[in-house]
Amino acid sequence: MMTLLALLPFVAIAIVMMARYWRRRVVAEERARLALEIHDTLSPSFAGIGFQLQAIRNSIPPHSNGLERQVDLAIELTRRSHDEARRSIARLHPESLGGTGLLYALRTCAERMVHGGVTVETCGEEVTAMPAPVKEALFRIGQEAIANSIRHAGPTLVRIRLQNHRSSLYFSVEDDGAGFVEDGEGAGLGLRGMRLRAESISARLVIRSAPGSGTRVEVRAPLKSRFEIAHGGFYEHSHSDC
Repeated sequence: MMTLLALLPFVAIAIVMMARYWRRRVVAEERARLALEIHDTLSPSFAGIGFQLQAIRNSIPPHSNGLERQVDLAIELTRRSHDEARRSIARLHPESLGGTGLLYALRTCAERMVHGGVTVETCGEEVTAMPAPVKEALFRIGQEAIANSIRHAGPTLVRIRLQNHRSSLYFSVEDDGAGFVEDGEGAGLGLRGMRLRAESISARLVIRSAPGSGTRVEVRAPLKSRFEIAHGGFYEHSHSDC
């Protein structure tokens, strides 16, 4: 009887972990469905609008400089909107990181988003045995932070950092862009999503920014949950200098 009672906390933890697993799976499947729907509707529409605008541009009579400039602007706005839609689809679609390092995955993600003149740097440590939920949460937080930086801040540098501090992981995405003043009540969906992801792994998320001073998104995540400690979970890491 006493043995069964002693096992109850571990059973309860296992049930909670299983519930979280299925919740993440349902969310991932829904994100994949939304990404496919957006791709199938927006992408053809943008392509069609671009084609029609280019046809109009080609049929403009000579010496219609004002009209040419307006149509060229419309073509450029369409192209930018199409690029933004593709980045949104990429953020929605789940990516299986598998054995890929978090720093490498985020660097690859950032390099797909950036335009010319933006340098992407990574520094710190690749944690080679990070639990999948922690890795997924940090990847999504980093992905959103990078996207916000590229879209709104106009940076010339984006730096991604990951460090193992024995009892916790330190992760950050920093840029030298325009910065902003965070309004807790008016925080966008992306910022709220990052906070929720941090909470899901018992991590602390801090956003440091000011107009003209860039932005740094910081996450401190505990290395082991109670469930992982009980089952002998561990982390290994490889070090690289910043």
